Amino acid sequence: MTRANAWARTCIGAAIALSLAGCVNAVMMGGMGVGMLVMTGHELRKAHRVCNDAIAQMRAHLQRLDAAGSDSLPALIPAHREQVESVVSGCTAGTSGTHRLADTTWRPIALELRQDVVRLPQLAVADLMAFMAEHRARIVRFMALRERTGHGMQGGAR
Repeated sequence: MTRANAWARTCIGAAIALSLAGCVNAVMMGGMGVGMLVMTGHELRKAHRVCNDAIAQMRAHLQRLDAAGSDSLPALIPAHREQVESVVSGCTAGTSGTHRLADTTWRPIALELRQDVVRLPQLAVADLMAFMAEHRARIVRFMALRERTGHGMQGGAR
């Protein structure tokens, strides 16, 4: 094999490798509905910011719930359902493939929270008051896990 042929084969091999790498990267970045497995630094910072904002809003919302009495709590449930969905979706968006070990911890809690908000409107006031303590604990645990596992990072992620 001549030196020119060897060089041409190397170039063609590199071009094929780069082309395949480009296709794999396109699929990993969400092509064909596969989902985002790789996030750029900008996307990761944005996801952190969305989660941080959702957590801050939820903390303020929880303070309002804590101040509510049994007579006003049922009226707060529609807003609470929206707030729970906001924090869960805000802190789980764009995280597929990231923090896989942590995912097994917080994803079940996210599912429980979504099940909780379906159940809340069906509860009588006395049952609602009792259930909210358990539900609130799940919310706080979810936010703490998200803060520890990357999303919802305090400070540096912004």
